[in-house]
Amino acid sequence: MAVNKIGVALIGAGSMACTHMRSMAQTDHLVLRLVCDINQTAAEHMAANYGEEGCRICSDYREAIVAADIDAVIIVTPNFLHHDILMDVIRAGKPYYLEKPIAMTLDEALEMKTESEKKNLPNIIGFSYRFYPGFRYLKDLVNQGVLGDIRHIYSIYAHYPRPIPPRTWRFEKSKAGTGALGDLGAHTFDSLRLLAGEVESVWGMGGIVVPERANPQGYGMMPVDTDDYFNAVLRMQSGAVVTCSFSRLAYGRFNYQRYEIYGSQGSLVYELEKAQEKIEVCSGDFYCDRYQFTPIDHTFAPYDIPPRHEPSLMQAFENAILGKDILGAGQIDDGYRVQQVIEAASISAESGVWQKI
Repeated sequence: MAVNKIGVALIGAGSMACTHMRSMAQTDHLVLRLVCDINQTAAEHMAANYGEEGCRICSDYREAIVAADIDAVIIVTPNFLHHDILMDVIRAGKPYYLEKPIAMTLDEALEMKTESEKKNLPNIIGFSYRFYPGFRYLKDLVNQGVLGDIRHIYSIYAHYPRPIPPRTWRFEKSKAGTGALGDLGAHTFDSLRLLAGEVESVWGMGGIVVPERANPQGYGMMPVDTDDYFNAVLRMQSGAVVTCSFSRLAYGRFNYQRYEIYGSQGSLVYELEKAQEKIEVCSGDFYCDRYQFTPIDHTFAPYDIPPRHEPSLMQAFENAILGKDILGAGQIDDGYRVQQVIEAASISAESGVWQKI
């Protein structure tokens, strides 16, 4: 049976939305029919470049949600708007895509999850690194038991945006909630759940290094009150211990991620930077003589990442709407569980005390 086009409203027309619209253009059924943003120029640009013929714009997200020709909603707004917009989407009973972190607080996230699940709405959360072929292969290796039982993981997410950004909403606690912790850490916490299971407890600490940034209006400086860096230690329910480091001041790095995974039967190092992935694995008897400690040639050997179809978040969103395989994408429950870790880490940073999830 032929499937009609699925009319989409995009709420938020910033740079991340452009990435999703390019991806959406590769799907079979999703079409952009309405763009909502308070920045009229941005909305017009998005509609002109990615919308179907006759794509409209508006500045009130409620208008976009209830429009009769809108079947699904994509929310790519600053964090502080997620809750109210999504609750209206849920009341309208429409499938949705939502960026991470899903909320400002755990209470907000719980309400979003509970109400969404009551209506059984198709949804996808923006944990994009699940779709990188190297990470998917890494997850397969862990699931196959190549490393044995996971004991320790050391993870880094390091970024240095260029040009140096002004004081946008990401540096304002009332609009972002957290800084590097939520922005970068949300991705890492989601990945760690896939590799080592659920988090049992967390300890965290973070800080602000650059206390002021340029006013985006073009004059003077404005204060920053979100963390530039954050470090966390996680105890997993499996017994594994994870050390995480997040920084938005890592000079020379662009979305650099590294996982060192140490198991009972092997170890693995994964690196990602500028969309380029690398995996090295150590398994088996890595010393030929335990007393002479004479190394043989496979301490850490590079693994070729198998070529495979690389699905996308937008393809997963289309599939969710059509009741098909969502290709390993995250959903609202995953967003809630990541929010649990973010909030616990933030409380720990303030109190200096381990927080149980």
